[in-house]
Amino acid sequence: MPEAFHRPLGAGTFDWDLTALGARSDWSPALVSACDIVLALNAPALILWGPKLRLVYNDAATALIDQSLYPTHRGVTLDALDPQIERPLRELAETVRRTASPAGLSFERDVVDLTGMVARQFAATAAPIGDGSVPVAGILVTLLADSAPARHAPAASPRLVDQVRQLANGLPQMVAFIDTQMRYTFRNDAHRRGVARPDEQVIGRTIAEVLGRRAFADMPSHAQAALAGQQVSFPTAIPQPDGRVRHIESEYVPYRGEDGSVVGFFAVVRDVTAAREAEQELIRSRERSRLILDSAVEYAIILIDDSGRVLSWNSGAERLLGYSEEEIIGTDAAIFFTAQDRAQGLPQKERALSRATGRASNERWHVRKDGTRFWGSGAIVPLARGGAGGFLKILRDRTEEREAHEATSKARQRAELIAAEQAALLGQLSEGVIVTDPKGRITFINRSAAEIHGVAHLDISPDEYASRFQLFRENGEPYPSNELPLARAVLKGESVIEARWRIRRPDGVEILAIGSAKPVLGPGGETIGNVLTIRDDTARQAAEQELREISLRKDLALSAGQMGVWEWNALTDTMIWDDAQFRLFGVSPENFEPSLASFRELTIGEDFMGIVDAAERDGPAGRMVEVDFRIQRPDNGEIRWMGSRAIAMRDTAGRLERMVGVNFDLTERKRAEERRSLLINELNHRVKNTLATVQSIASQTFRGHDVARDLRQLFEARLVALSNAHNVLTRESWEGAPLSEIVAQAILPFVQKDAPRIHSGGPDVRCSTKSALALAMALHELATNAVKYGSLSSPEGHVRVGWSVDRAEGRFDLVWHEQDGPPVAQPTRQGFGSRLVGRSLAGELGGEVRLDFRPDGLRCTISAPLAEIGTLV
Repeated sequence: MPEAFHRPLGAGTFDWDLTALGARSDWSPALVSACDIVLALNAPALILWGPKLRLVYNDAATALIDQSLYPTHRGVTLDALDPQIERPLRELAETVRRTASPAGLSFERDVVDLTGMVARQFAATAAPIGDGSVPVAGILVTLLADSAPARHAPAASPRLVDQVRQLANGLPQMVAFIDTQMRYTFRNDAHRRGVARPDEQVIGRTIAEVLGRRAFADMPSHAQAALAGQQVSFPTAIPQPDGRVRHIESEYVPYRGEDGSVVGFFAVVRDVTAAREAEQELIRSRERSRLILDSAVEYAIILIDDSGRVLSWNSGAERLLGYSEEEIIGTDAAIFFTAQDRAQGLPQKERALSRATGRASNERWHVRKDGTRFWGSGAIVPLARGGAGGFLKILRDRTEEREAHEATSKARQRAELIAAEQAALLGQLSEGVIVTDPKGRITFINRSAAEIHGVAHLDISPDEYASRFQLFRENGEPYPSNELPLARAVLKGESVIEARWRIRRPDGVEILAIGSAKPVLGPGGETIGNVLTIRDDTARQAAEQELREISLRKDLALSAGQMGVWEWNALTDTMIWDDAQFRLFGVSPENFEPSLASFRELTIGEDFMGIVDAAERDGPAGRMVEVDFRIQRPDNGEIRWMGSRAIAMRDTAGRLERMVGVNFDLTERKRAEERRSLLINELNHRVKNTLATVQSIASQTFRGHDVARDLRQLFEARLVALSNAHNVLTRESWEGAPLSEIVAQAILPFVQKDAPRIHSGGPDVRCSTKSALALAMALHELATNAVKYGSLSSPEGHVRVGWSVDRAEGRFDLVWHEQDGPPVAQPTRQGFGSRLVGRSLAGELGGEVRLDFRPDGLRCTISAPLAEIGTLV
C-alpha cells in the first residue's frame, strides 16, 4: 500500500516545494504562523490563503473535506473541492473578506463512511488573517461535524451498494465485506493488491481459507464482536515466508440490513509494516545516536544556554578542552576562545549569526585549560527558533589537518611552480606537445603544437579535432580519427611511435605530421593523462626529396662526366669506390680490393708520390686537393691521365684521418693541351720572327733615309712593347693575362729599381687577349710621353696608375696620373701616340678615353665595360 496514505499529514518535516505554495522560506510571516497553528491542531482546520483561496489543511480536516487529498495537494484552490463543501466555504470566505471580521455558518454534506452514504451536518467558523497593511490576506476556518447522521440512505439499495463499491475502490486502504458466515463477498482494488490472489480464490471463501489459519487465529473474537454490532480495531502481525513480519491494523465496522440486523461487516485493513519498521528504526537510530554521542571522543559536543553558559559537556569536550564537566558547567563558553577573539566579541557574534541563519560555522584558534592552542573546526546551531532554547556547539581539533593542509598547499604551490616551469620549458620546444586528462580533454598545449596546426589556440576535444582538420594518409586516403596516436592512447591505452599523417589546416596549407603518443601512468599504475608529441616533417620530407633529386642529378652528372667517387680512411687504409671509379681504372669489384696500396700499383712512376705530396702540402682540413696523375689500366694496358679533386679531413692534432674525392679521365684534355701548347709555341716563334723581320726592315729603311735616331728608337721601343705583351699572352696560353702583369711589362723599361717613380695597383682583373694588347700599347705610349715631356722628365716627378671596378654597373676605370713634373700645356696638334691612346684604344675597348692636360700633370682616364676588358677574379 502506498506509504503516503497511512503516514500522518501533520506538521513534521514536509517539502513545501512540491506544492503550489512554493518554498516555505518565501512565505509571508503571517502565512508561516497560521500554517504552524493549523498543522498543530487535532481538530479539523484549514486556511484559505490569498486571492485564489489556496488550501492549507491538517490531517483532521482531510476526512471531512475530501479523503482523496494527498499531502502534496496542499496549495490547491478552493474550486478543486466538491461543490457541496466548496460553495459554503466560498460563501463564508466572501463574508469574512467583506466584513474583515469573524463569521460562521452551517451546512449539510453527504459523506461516505463504512456504513454507507451519510448526510452530515457541519458547522464552520472563520476568522480573518491579517498580513501587515492587508487586513484579510487569508482566512482561518475550523470545522465541526455532528456525530449523529442527519439521515441514512437505504442500507441495501443497489444504488448504495454500487456507490459503496465505487468509493471503496477509490480508497487507499484495503476494504472487504465479510458476511455472517465469515465469507468474503466484496473486495476493493487495494485489497487485491495487498492480498495478491485472484477474486476466484477470495470471493466466497472464509477468512481462514484466504489468510491461513495461523493468521486467522487472533481474528474470530473480533469478527464475532463486529457481527454482534460492535465496531472494533486491533493490530495483527502476520509472519511472511521470507521470515519477515507484516504488521496490519484492522477495523471491523458492522453493516445492518433494512430490518436493522447485522448482515456482515466491512473489514478496513491498513498495512502499517513500513510505519512500524520506521518506528523501530527511529528507536534504534536514537539509541545509536546516544551511543555515538557517548563514544564521539573526537568531537566536543556542548550545550549552551541563550546567554552563552555551558549546560552540558561530553567526554570528547573534556578530552579536547581539558575541563571536567563539573568544572565547566555554568561557565561562559567564551573561556575557550582566544583573548583576541573575546575582545572582538566573536562568541556573541557567533550566537547571533546562528539565531539569524539557523547555523554558524567557524574555523579558528581555540584555547585549552592548560593554555595551549588548537585549530578548532565546528558549528553552532540553535535548539529552537531564535535561540531561546539555547545552542548546540560541536567542535573538533583540526590542528593536524590544518598543518597537513598548509604542507599540502606549499607542496601544491611548489608543484604548480614546477608545472609552470615545465610548461614554460615545453612552450619553447620546437616540437609540439599536447597533454590531455584520462578522458582526452586537452589540459596543455605548447606554442609549437598550435603553430603546426596553423592556429593560435587548440583547446578542442579529439572529436572536434577530427572535424576541424582534414586528415589524410600519406597516400591521400582519409585518415580515421580513431586511429590517430592520441585517440589510440586515450581509447585503447596504446603507446604509438612515429605515426605519420597529413593535415590540411584551416588556412589551406597541407603538412606532413609525425606524432608519438602514450598514456601517462600514476604511482599505482592508473592512467592520469596522455601525452602527444608532434612535429611538422614537411620541410624535412621536401629536403629529403630534394636530396634524392640532387643525388640523382649528381649521379647523372658523374655518369655524364665519367667521374668516379672514392673515400679513403687513413686510419684503416681502406677505400670505398663507386661503380664509375672501378670502370675508370679498368678493374672490377669482384677481383680488386680498393686500398692505398692497391691504388699505388695502378699509378705510373712517381705520380703516386705527387698525390701524397699534394695531400700533405695543399690539404689542411677542409681545403681542396687537386692533382693530375697517370695510371695503366689492367684490362687493356692503356696509359690514361686522371684528374683527382679531394678534401682532406684531419683530427684535432692535424693528423690525416680520411679523404673524400672524385677522379675523372683527363687523357683527351691532356692530349688537346699538348697540341695547343705546340701550336702556341709555333705561333709565338713565328710572331717573334715576324717582329724581328719588321724591326730589321725598319732599321735598314730608317738608316738609308736619314731618319732621326730618336724616331728609330721610338719605333723599336713600340715593337718591344708589343713583343712583351705577346710574351705575357704566350705564358698564359693566349687565354688572357692578369692586368697587373700587363701594366708591369708595359712600364718595365721606365722603372728605376733604386728609386721607383711609377706606382700601380688595383683589383685582380684578368684581361682578354684583345684588351691586353691594346692596354699594353697605350700604357707604353703614356710612359714614353711622360719620360720625354711629362712628370718623368724631371727628377721629382712620378706617376700613379690605378684601376677600379664598379660591380653594380659592370664598369672598368683605369687612371694614369702624372704629378710633380714640369708644367703641362694643351698640345697644338695630336701625334701618333695621342691618336693611339685616344682613338684606337677607345675603339678597341668599346669605351671612352679622356686626356686631361692639367698644369700639374697629365691625367688619362680609360673607361670601358668590364666585359670588354675581361673578368674580375
